[in-house]
Amino acid sequence: MALRCCFRRLAAVTSQAAKYAYQFDKDLNAVDEFGFTACMESVSRTGQAATATQVTELVQYLADIGVPIDEVDVRGRTPIQLGDLSYIDMPIQRMADILISRGITPKHLPKEYIKPAAP
Repeated sequence: MALRCCFRRLAAVTSQAAKYAYQFDKDLNAVDEFGFTACMESVSRTGQAATATQVTELVQYLADIGVPIDEVDVRGRTPIQLGDLSYIDMPIQRMADILISRGITPKHLPKEYIKPAAP
């Protein structure tokens, strides 16, 4: 709950703040009354006050510690869809890339998804 609460209280949550909150509560699947996970909070609420780079770093950190990044809220929206509403392309592009690199087909791709170049 501390990790998700961190996002509700701060205007711009950085990966450093999330790391600090994670020390106190390691519940990676915590959701609020709207079904928002920490990843959903990162792209919908913090995107208003944080830079795209900060939100992308945060998304990467959350994915690295195991926070679900393709779950749906009570209205059936994924973090990628919520990010599309906020017009923050870099973090939601990163979410899609993370899922694809893990062999997971995202439930929804970003509106302007750019397929990574083959290695």
